[in-house]
Amino acid sequence: MLGFVLGLGQQWRGAHYMSHTLWTGWICWTVALVIDFALHRPRFSFRPS
Repeated sequence: MLGFVLGLGQQWRGAHYMSHTLWTGWICWTVALVIDFALHRPRFSFRPS
């Protein structure tokens, strides 16, 4: 949320386009999701029957 607010501030200043803010948000969200999946993936144990 903070990134969105800061991105809006940059847009009002004329330093960024809306697409830059949205693409950056999408990239950050995707990276966070991949890291979350990597850290919380289920672990399988192979026990002999």
